[in-house]
Amino acid sequence: MDLSLPLDYSAIERILPHRYPFLLVDRITVLEQDKRIVGIKNVSLNERYLSHDPGEPPALPPTILTECIAQVGAILILSKPENRGRLPFFMGIDRVRYRRPVHPGDVVEIEARVKRLRSRMGQLSGFARVNGRIAVDGTMTRVLGRVSMDMLTIDLSNHPGSGIGSRVELWGRHVPVNEVARRAGTISYELLCNVKRVPFIYETGIGKAWDHCAAKEDAANASITKRCAAG
Repeated sequence: MDLSLPLDYSAIERILPHRYPFLLVDRITVLEQDKRIVGIKNVSLNERYLSHDPGEPPALPPTILTECIAQVGAILILSKPENRGRLPFFMGIDRVRYRRPVHPGDVVEIEARVKRLRSRMGQLSGFARVNGRIAVDGTMTRVLGRVSMDMLTIDLSNHPGSGIGSRVELWGRHVPVNEVARRAGTISYELLCNVKRVPFIYETGIGKAWDHCAAKEDAANASITKRCAAG
């Protein structure tokens, strides 16, 4: 794999399993194996994750900033040839401090530094800053695991009528992804990040992808209003 700096978005996609809109790193400018890495996140007004509190300018939520640091640290670990085919999982996040908000138009510089690194476990300290001022910092511990190429395995052996060549809707118009995540004991973010080679289809006109429940509720409300007006 070519690791010539800077690494652009497409090069980062060859290292991380994340895809838009869950890939939060735009560029890698510094990569020192087993030592440190520096990445860039450009915050735009059309970010899906912006928080809009009444009376306050839109801002990038602290949890997303933490994920930015985590992804930059994961690039440092997964860029090593011996770590291909592995996935870094969080074991802990310690002493994370959110010091100031990040707004659209800001260019966030994200740095992660290795504190301890073993064959299957590593601890990195990281921070994100804007114009030289720290926005968030903390320490993260990860463990490396082996995963399948598609990152996700689903057992359909007890599903009636399914077989080789069958078309199965994992989530989508008829199966809300949030419901699948709830039953699996996780969040929709993790499910969507783990699907690597399946094209995504986004519903237009609603704020979230595949929010079928909200669409059904709106249709029901519209139908009730129409019947009342006709009556």
